[in-house]
Amino acid sequence: AKSRVNGILNVARAFGDIEYKLWKSRQWGVDFSADLVTVEPAMLRVRLKPGRDRFAIFASDGLWDVFDRGEAVRKVLSWRAQAGTVDGVAAHLAAEAVARGNNDNCSVVVVEFVWGAEG
Repeated sequence: AKSRVNGILNVARAFGDIEYKLWKSRQWGVDFSADLVTVEPAMLRVRLKPGRDRFAIFASDGLWDVFDRGEAVRKVLSWRAQAGTVDGVAAHLAAEAVARGNNDNCSVVVVEFVWGAEG
């Protein structure tokens, strides 16, 4: 996958794997200034705009390894147009990722933003 630590460890596994933390220098034969993975979250604040921002897709690399962002967005837009809701689209995306040969964990959450009349 594209974003693995030392080509092996998926960053989502930052909670464990002692060879990337306490034993890293012994395991890899190199001195590191910090842990190779951390559970500290990366924070991002985004100002959403009513009418433009309709939903967000939160997913593990199990989805993004086989879908690009644009394709995932188009799938959600199509599902929403046909079903009138995003209910069920996350499971559909995850199932399609598996059908495409994804052999990694795949977690998907789609959050629809419901804007009031005033935005």
